[in-house]
Amino acid sequence: MKTNTTKLKNTARESALAELRELLRPGEAVFTIQTSVSKSGTKRGFRLYAMQCMDGKVGVRNITGLVGDVTGFRFDQVRGSLAVWGCGMDASLSVVYNLSYVLHPDGFGVNGQTLDGHKVRPETKEDAESAVKDGVVFFGRNGDPSGWDSAGGYALERVSLA
Repeated sequence: MKTNTTKLKNTARESALAELRELLRPGEAVFTIQTSVSKSGTKRGFRLYAMQCMDGKVGVRNITGLVGDVTGFRFDQVRGSLAVWGCGMDASLSVVYNLSYVLHPDGFGVNGQTLDGHKVRPETKEDAESAVKDGVVFFGRNGDPSGWDSAGGYALERVSLA
């Protein structure tokens, strides 16, 4: 009996998306470790990690498989890493940018500060517009004061460990 592999893949992707959205809010860091480079230099392997809080304790979580499920980068089960093809680019930055875009396709709220010093990060574009009207000062990319960055690929920070 055949199973519908497309349906199973979509279910795994949706589950991974939900898990990653819960774990990686805008501004969070994704830690990358390069695990291998092919002889030609056109293929690299990476593992990705995120900080996770459970039961009041902070730990590190390997999110490599989940990232492969949502981005389409091939997960190498033998090495436990993502295979990234290409040269002339920062491959780990490419992976994190793609992950960030998949998690935040409509953009994200940027950090801001109210007149009395409270930190603010809007959840929606409408919240950002309202906050600007209320005098919140935002610190967006390239000096953007709108409170909303429409380029979702910049929502996460990449920290390269090796």
